[in-house]
Amino acid sequence: MWPTLNKSLRRLRPRGAPPKWFHSTKDDSTLSAVETAWNAFEGGVDIVVNNSGIGNLGPCLDLTTEAFDEVMNINLRGAFVVSREFAKRMVAAGKRGSIINVSSAAGDGALMWGVPYCASKAAMNHMTRTMARELGPKGIRVNALAPGYIITDINATLLNSPMGEHMASTIPLRKFGDIEKDLHGALLLLASDAGAYMTGSVVVVDGGVVSGTVTSIDPDWKDPI
Repeated sequence: MWPTLNKSLRRLRPRGAPPKWFHSTKDDSTLSAVETAWNAFEGGVDIVVNNSGIGNLGPCLDLTTEAFDEVMNINLRGAFVVSREFAKRMVAAGKRGSIINVSSAAGDGALMWGVPYCASKAAMNHMTRTMARELGPKGIRVNALAPGYIITDINATLLNSPMGEHMASTIPLRKFGDIEKDLHGALLLLASDAGAYMTGSVVVVDGGVVSGTVTSIDPDWKDPI
């Protein structure tokens, strides 16, 4: 986690962003970070992206309660607390805003060995819809971005392996996604006025994984037309 976090901080600093890390499962740390972020920008914050998450993947029969709770606390509870606190400040300041929860295509599917992860993302999707109904009249949009298999530093070894090649062959678009090429457009849509009439939406960017009804076993298998 730390190498990935430090890499993100190095990318943000040259762009003028005042990066600050905090424990999203500790309320005191979260509240302090939200207040710092709000005050760092003249006029406050109007775009919030909740992108903290872990998996703790493994067979459900071997999954400990502690491991389950850790995923739910980081993936769901942390996103809720951050959203709530920024929304409070937006409302008090009379600001319109956009909250984007980074969910996963696994929120609508069943990922092997992913009980807590899938549960947390499914809950995040419904939290997104419910908060959208409450905050819409106050001028705050709440949406979720649900990526599928996107190549990152964490999963690059697996996705570039022979197993990864087979996994890619079962995706309707026959490839894994790229963060900058495939996610930035959807994220900017939700953050900007281009998506001004969107709220309560879960935007899936997964190459067709969730919408597919047939999974390829043979890499040479072709979809019927």
